[in-house]
Amino acid sequence: MLKIHKKNIILKSLYDLSCSCAKRGHNVFWDKDGFEIRDAKIKHCGMCLPCLYRRVALDAIGLDDENRLGTDVLNGIKYNIENPIQKRNRDFNALLYFIKNRMNEKTIRRELFLNGISDNQELKDYTSLALHSYEQIVNWLMKKANQDIFKKAGL
Repeated sequence: MLKIHKKNIILKSLYDLSCSCAKRGHNVFWDKDGFEIRDAKIKHCGMCLPCLYRRVALDAIGLDDENRLGTDVLNGIKYNIENPIQKRNRDFNALLYFIKNRMNEKTIRRELFLNGISDNQELKDYTSLALHSYEQIVNWLMKKANQDIFKKAGL
């Protein structure tokens, strides 16, 4: 959607007013402190799946800005990708697991079917969406991630 409307001045002026964060109330875990959060009007934790997908989508049109996030998972201070009991890294680790497992059309279609989507058109549409997301995430990681993240994602 953002790529289709990337030249839309209204979208560019409004996207920053929206919020997709699922965990914005967990800001004690963010790298940025209370003053930075208020001054920059940060609304996104940067660690939950909605924040990560939003970031990938914004990157696809050149608007990814880690300064607008509570934590940049690619260069976090408090965030430790290797700590398995750190609750706030579970979403990013799930995303890297998705990438590492080299999802393909057949695998995604089977998973969707097993999770209750049986209509052929729905399966086709959701499979296409998942594959597109997979490609966008890989592109984002290739541009911005470090070697530790590449390794964890199997890239």
